[in-house]
Amino acid sequence: MNPIIFMWYFVPAVPWVSGDKNLKEATSTEPPFHFLVQGEQSYIANKLVTETVEYQVEFNFSVAAWNQVVTDLNERFRKFENLGFFSDSELKGEFLSYTSLGFYGLSKAETLGNYIMKYKNENKPHLAATCVQTLLTWNLDEMSRFRVNLDYRFSYINVNWEVSFVKSNTEAQETLLSWIQTFNEGGTELFHTARQLVETLELLNDGIVPSYLLGENKTCKNEGSSLEGEIFHILNCNGHKEGFSCMVQITQPVEFTSVYLMEKVVYDHMELEGRYVLNTQSKGIMRLECEELPLAHPACEVYVIPPPCRHGLEENHIDQIIESCNFTEVLNPPTHAILAKGGVLVQQGVETVQAGGQVISDDLPLLLYSTGKISLTKNRIDIGIYPEVLATTNAVVKSAVTESQLTRLRERLNWDEWKAELDSEEVTDLTLILWELVTLPFIMYGFIKSCRSTRVKSSGREKVDKRRIYKQNMSLLRKE
Repeated sequence: MNPIIFMWYFVPAVPWVSGDKNLKEATSTEPPFHFLVQGEQSYIANKLVTETVEYQVEFNFSVAAWNQVVTDLNERFRKFENLGFFSDSELKGEFLSYTSLGFYGLSKAETLGNYIMKYKNENKPHLAATCVQTLLTWNLDEMSRFRVNLDYRFSYINVNWEVSFVKSNTEAQETLLSWIQTFNEGGTELFHTARQLVETLELLNDGIVPSYLLGENKTCKNEGSSLEGEIFHILNCNGHKEGFSCMVQITQPVEFTSVYLMEKVVYDHMELEGRYVLNTQSKGIMRLECEELPLAHPACEVYVIPPPCRHGLEENHIDQIIESCNFTEVLNPPTHAILAKGGVLVQQGVETVQAGGQVISDDLPLLLYSTGKISLTKNRIDIGIYPEVLATTNAVVKSAVTESQLTRLRERLNWDEWKAELDSEEVTDLTLILWELVTLPFIMYGFIKSCRSTRVKSSGREKVDKRRIYKQNMSLLRKE
């Protein structure tokens, strides 16, 4: 694969302003452009790695164990609310109101937990894949610890306290609030855990991998960078004894090439065919064929540009580019493209152009460097562009492609399209027509000659017959 060296570089424009706020002449140290201009820096992926990974949501306890946890927690709450001193409605109403957060969390967690258990298949053993990544774990030990903490806080409560003692004793009140705080925190945490599990299970079941749960460990091989985006494709999902798992095929870009995007300039709906970039390291121009994958940076194959076309692009030989490079029609060209160093390529079809409040009257396409906002209008749509880098004064760079060159390009493109549209049947028909046109004069000549020969022979026979009849008649007369 031979890189192509792109020989010109873009430099900041020389300032120039006309007196009547209309830029009439282009003045810049940049050479006039043609069919490609250098755009912004980007990256292409030149190495992809695909791996199949089992993503697992683990809750390795039975439905019966879950039901027991819920029963135990509800029993502990009822034990608290049935304390003897809560016979006083005022005291009970005050302290039970503090438990609303934990009671709400426990109630919601029970509902969600019952739903989560439907994702399990307790009769199916878990056959782990070679690479397993666990998204979430719901551990029975955590819920058991919640019960133990409640029991521990409850052990400081004296069930024989009198109502008057609880109302007047700060230490007793703090003991009750300690149990309530443990209940609220545990119930809320249980609810949040169950809700996150439900959301994750629903996403997986809908074919979506919640990659935010993975961090950097998305696969087991981890070749190179894993921070530049990846594609997740869920192959299948199933419940098992230890929870719920999905087999996922992951495609990751792991090596990248830094490039400048080469923006194509459109002339009368004609542009270079293909996608071009400039390698930031080798300074070689490359033609790419990129896969239509939803990656952060496209995965592209690099193709060698034919030597005549390559030479034309290297040396800025516009005639050679027209003769040697492939072009194509574009029906709806873009209005503009953002270039490096604050430049903007304004394509043909744009109706009005302003740069920093100044009207630009030069022929399109053009490169524009502006002191402020660039305003374009096309088909009654106003487009405002704020360049990343502002120029000290406005400057315009014009195209080097002439009208006569565009005429030759149009003729060549029309001829190429005509040849491409001719299929084998049309070529056969055309060949037969041409053959008929060539052979018809010879056929007509032979036909005319044949007719003349027949007429001469027929005339000679008539003369012979008349003489014979005359002689016969004269012979009969003599006999009489």
